[in-house]
Amino acid sequence: MKVEIWSDINCPFCYIGKRKFENAVKEFDGEVEVEFKSFQLDPTLPKDTVEKTVDVLAKKYNMTIDRAREMNQQVADTAAEVGLAFNAEKVYTLNTLDAHRVTHLAKEHGKMQEVVENMFESHFVKGELVNDREILVKNAVDAGIEQAEVEALLDSDKYEDIVVANQEEAGQLGVQGVPFFIFDRKYAVSGAQPTEVFADVLKKVKEEANN
Repeated sequence: MKVEIWSDINCPFCYIGKRKFENAVKEFDGEVEVEFKSFQLDPTLPKDTVEKTVDVLAKKYNMTIDRAREMNQQVADTAAEVGLAFNAEKVYTLNTLDAHRVTHLAKEHGKMQEVVENMFESHFVKGELVNDREILVKNAVDAGIEQAEVEALLDSDKYEDIVVANQEEAGQLGVQGVPFFIFDRKYAVSGAQPTEVFADVLKKVKEEANN
């Protein structure tokens, strides 16, 4: 079974949904191939954008910083339910194009899942800037990819076309928000649904494949 997951490293619910899905896979009796697809929540952000998410929320929804902090903490509390220790005070909104490009390099090495996990942890748990060259290189190297290869990637525009193509494909499929999971191109799950929802879909796809 193949599961394609559209997500963005800027998206907290993508990390939460990823973990809930993984918990379902752990209990699933069958082989699951996972492929992450790129989806930028805001592809128009300048590449050097670094802004605290609480400030972005306050401006976007015309609310006080304290209210934005409360919202951020509520998301962190939801993440904690699946064992993720979000650093609510050090989450930034930034351009994720290069982070996505590095994940596609990782795919070529069979390390996509490891690098995606590193990117999410770096962004939400460690409070690091995943548009920073040093952080991008470290997240890839920690997964076993040669530093020189990552540096060369970042000095080029390689995989930008794939990031754009993934985003366009999402639009063609009617994806309006992430995370978005497609199972064997038959069933879809939108959002960070409970683990039981993912478990039920995995079971259903397997049963249909065996009939």
